[in-house]
Amino acid sequence: YVTETSAQIESLKIEKRYWNMPSYLGLHYVTQYYVILKWLGIFEQSQLDESYLKQLLLESQRSDGSWNAVKQDINEPFGEMDATIFNYFALKVMGVDVQSTPMLRAKNFIVSRGGIGEATVLTKIWLAHFGNAEWEAIPYIPMIFLMDWSPLNYTDFSSWTQPNIIPITYLRRHRMVKQMGEQYQLDELWIGAPKVTIKDGVPLHRWQANLFVNKLAAFQQPKGSIGAYALSSLMALIVLDDIQARYPQLADKISPVTEGALSFLESIFLNSGSSAYLGVVDDGRYWDTALLSIALIGAGAPLENFVQTGEYLIQQQNDNGGFPFGEDFWFVPDNDDTAEIMMLLSQLDVDQGAVDKALGFLYDMQNKDGGWAAFDKNNTGNPIIKLIASALLDSVDLYDNTSNDVTGHVLEAMSHLGLDKHNSDSVKKGIQYLKNAQKSDIPVWLGKWGTNYLYGTSAALVGLLKAGENHHETYIKSSLRWLESRQNSDGGFGENNQSYHSLNSSHKCMTG
Repeated sequence: YVTETSAQIESLKIEKRYWNMPSYLGLHYVTQYYVILKWLGIFEQSQLDESYLKQLLLESQRSDGSWNAVKQDINEPFGEMDATIFNYFALKVMGVDVQSTPMLRAKNFIVSRGGIGEATVLTKIWLAHFGNAEWEAIPYIPMIFLMDWSPLNYTDFSSWTQPNIIPITYLRRHRMVKQMGEQYQLDELWIGAPKVTIKDGVPLHRWQANLFVNKLAAFQQPKGSIGAYALSSLMALIVLDDIQARYPQLADKISPVTEGALSFLESIFLNSGSSAYLGVVDDGRYWDTALLSIALIGAGAPLENFVQTGEYLIQQQNDNGGFPFGEDFWFVPDNDDTAEIMMLLSQLDVDQGAVDKALGFLYDMQNKDGGWAAFDKNNTGNPIIKLIASALLDSVDLYDNTSNDVTGHVLEAMSHLGLDKHNSDSVKKGIQYLKNAQKSDIPVWLGKWGTNYLYGTSAALVGLLKAGENHHETYIKSSLRWLESRQNSDGGFGENNQSYHSLNSSHKCMTG
């Protein structure tokens, strides 16, 4: 079985060097793209197949009228509110009769959970473009936050928030609304009368237009994305379209940014292989390559099979020693990828100078609390910024706090270089962080970059044990017993995203 599976994985390798297995976050990301293409008036320029998208939507709808964010997550007890709003919206724009059974079921699901008024802030941003939500429900971010000289500015946010904050600041400030007719109105998804008042935005001065264009252009990466992500790229398109309408003389500056962003979105949404139309939001090929290589080596594959892979990954290393997640992430290497790639390279007959540089990067990126975050160091937020942007917390992590799973991975990787609690102060600090971070009522660790307690706990335990902690330690024994208690009757383990809402509910969410 292991040999057969390894051969299947090897067969997916590209150019005998790397893997690219695009992960996805849900069909509703593609429906957002579809509706905004209509809003921008450029749908005809896209390869998006409307009839195919419609078919996918109708086939994936649950019996209760909702949609899962990710269709394969069969253990979710019910569909996701925001995904259902977006998918209903797209079907209505496509002309599906609102009195048809699929639409009535979707409407009833949304209304039964509070309607548009209970949608997340990020969803309301998209709806506000069509007059289906109030811009006043979106946090107002002062222009001063975009000024590099300001002591409080957008760079205080996490690296994944920064490219989104710039277009959100513009869209909220100018209250972007385009009335496109009844087909684009969602009054029926409000409980009672729609709570929407259309107000004019503030004037846009030439210097402000230039500022926004320059900021977005600065975030554009080689593959065309704005800050590596689909959502920031899509919001940037809306902003740039509006600025060009107001200041046509900026077209020469705006057009290349727009063309690059569209090319990126078309690629990941529509041309991402088996993940097409499922909501790929970024590229993670270096992460895929490291994890699959480590798994295959662990399953017995010869090390010489991965020399080309190692050399390929070394070419992606940043000057500071860090490695990126995938294409367009070169500007922001991260600790998790660096740890995994370092662990892989340390086993291969390749230039070990890359390993030394990666280790130096991880030393430099250790937080004051002893752990490691994803992209940033000591990025825990400012009280003033937290207050202003707090409403966005239902949609995104604004800051890059220390992560249990990343810390576990870093400790595991360091162990491959012979570092443990007996000879490394950095490892000692990492161990102490994880000891402090373990939950007090249930012996688990929260996972941030994977779902969730099973992921976070297993990553922490592997890191701790590799770092030299004894498995007889009380806090480790209790976690191991807890993991055993979560094993399913078929021998496997499983967990759904409901475990993020409550520790108590997590017991029910990690079965089936």
